[in-house]
Amino acid sequence: MRYGWSLEKEDWTILHQLLSDTKWTRVYLEREYKDSIPNKPGVYIICGKTEAIGFMGEAISKLNNAVYVGQSINLKGRFQDHVAGYGKVKKAKLTFRRLEYWWTELEKGDLSRIEQALVNALGPSANEVNVIKAKVGEPVRI
Repeated sequence: MRYGWSLEKEDWTILHQLLSDTKWTRVYLEREYKDSIPNKPGVYIICGKTEAIGFMGEAISKLNNAVYVGQSINLKGRFQDHVAGYGKVKKAKLTFRRLEYWWTELEKGDLSRIEQALVNALGPSANEVNVIKAKVGEPVRI
């Protein structure tokens, strides 16, 4: 899997079609914001900003990137998992210090499809990637 924004127009077209009517909300991925997150299903994006690293130039310091995309039947519960240090987001918290948690509420039946569209378009670096590794051995004489 590649990391970073997709260069395929189709990925962005699909994402636009799926998300054109959704409302997104943002808070920092910090414990004091937990009460603003609903106990409802939805998808979420965890973003890092380079300004939190502290030694970047002006242009770089304004960048914002999706670090992780996920889905949950309970957005608040998943938020609390990530605040406590869940998966690769824990490492991202050490790098970026202050992450943003963006979410939108969705029907359960839409979660996987929309999560996958977000992963395809945004290429978040902390999402798990299933990689098949193989090794070619010595040729066999027949």
